[in-house]
Amino acid sequence: MCNQVLEHVKNVGLAIKNLGNLCKTDGLIWINVPASNRHHLSPDYFSAGYMPELINHLLNIDGCEVINYGCVGRSEEY
Repeated sequence: MCNQVLEHVKNVGLAIKNLGNLCKTDGLIWINVPASNRHHLSPDYFSAGYMPELINHLLNIDGCEVINYGCVGRSEEY
């Protein structure tokens, strides 16, 4: 489970690769991130959010099978 963490990480691709390395064969990774790219006003955030397509793309590059992805919340925020 990776809940509200990736927006605090400089190298998201490496973080996702590391999640895959920690996961057992046929294990599951659940990722939750903010889904907007608004300015965050904090030096501890490297991104204010990610579009689901980017996380899906990074997981596919690392060879992970994505079961489901999408956004939750009001669509005008995205």
